[in-house]
This record gives sequence, C-alpha cells and structure tokens, in this order.
Amino acid sequence: MSISPDLRPRVGSRLRTTARIIGRGLRAGLLVGLATGLLARGLMRLVALTVGDHPGFSLPGTAGILLVCVAASLPGGLALAALHGRRRVLALPTVAVLVVPHLLNGMSTIQATSFTGWSGLRMTTLIAVLAIYACMLVAAMWVLAALTPPQPPHVNRSGPSVRQAA
Repeated sequence: MSISPDLRPRVGSRLRTTARIIGRGLRAGLLVGLATGLLARGLMRLVALTVGDHPGFSLPGTAGILLVCVAASLPGGLALAALHGRRRVLALPTVAVLVVPHLLNGMSTIQATSFTGWSGLRMTTLIAVLAIYACMLVAAMWVLAALTPPQPPHVNRSGPSVRQAA
C-alpha cells in the first residue's frame, strides 16, 4: 500500500509533530529527574547529619539516585507532553511515580533511626528537612507540568486523513 503524493506532506508533518512532543517530554523528564536527584542527594546529606549517620556519599550511589530519579520522571514527562486539555489529568499517576523512590528512601531512613533521647531542636530540624523534601517533590511535579505545555488537539483542515484515504 502506498501513500498518494498529496498525502505525503501531512504524514511527514504528523511524524515531526510526534517527534517534537516526544522530545519535549524526554527533555522535561530528564531535566526534572536530574534536578530532583541532585536536590534529593543534598537533602539526604542533611538528613544523615541530623540523624547522626555518616554523611559520606559515593559516586556510584549518587549516579544510582540520579538514574532512579530520571527513570521515575520520564513517564510523567512523556504523558504530560502527549496529552491535552482535561486528559492531562490522566498523567497524574505517571507523575506521582516521581515520589516513589524518595518515599521508599525516607521510610528506610526513619525505620533505621532510634529517636530516643532526641532534643526538640534535632527533631524540629528533621521535620523541617522532610518538609522541604516534600515541597521539592511537589515543585518538581509542577515544573514537569510547566515544561510540557498542553498540546491542542490535532485538527485536520486540509482534507482527508491517511486512514480515510486508504
């Protein structure tokens, strides 16, 4: 089956539009994932200092955190870039995946910590750092949505689509 010559420009235009949407979603996911990973690593250091743990970081550990954060933000970036209008609400579960690695890390830190004998200032510091951490994750989701503006629905004003012509 071949495409008639008068439909070829529209097929190429749709491919370029699709590539542009995918590129925008990947760029947004990569940028937000890297920023979230770097900020999370800094906040992990603050939590380690507050808890009294050794705050040493290894390069493979930092690379792993960055990789997990990028992998967690890519689906949200792609979904937000591809959807428009009210359908963007459907992307919320994929954007919420961004929170999962941080939540698991926080839970393991809290489980490994003995809070007996903690001063009020130390506990306040930990709560403040965790609140900043939560705000960072909400801000990351907002930035991800802002970097992937909604796409208008595709309107074909130039004639029949490829499917209609076939």
